[in-house]
Amino acid sequence: VSSVRFQIPRGLTYVLYEHANHKGKKMILRGTGRREDITKMDKAKDNSFCKMPKNFGDKISSSRFEVIPD
Repeated sequence: VSSVRFQIPRGLTYVLYEHANHKGKKMILRGTGRREDITKMDKAKDNSFCKMPKNFGDKISSSRFEVIPD
């Protein structure tokens, strides 16, 4: 995965995982209610709508919506 475009309702969180069965490192996408774009995942930095480990793009194997406190 080299880029991500998403629109998640405010208050919801979508999590991408490194390994199957929701294991390993994770990338957290927080809903803002707006369309958000991460165009270069290898150069992305944490911000208000995304928390991501370095070099994560090629390692996504599972994902799900989760409730994560602010």
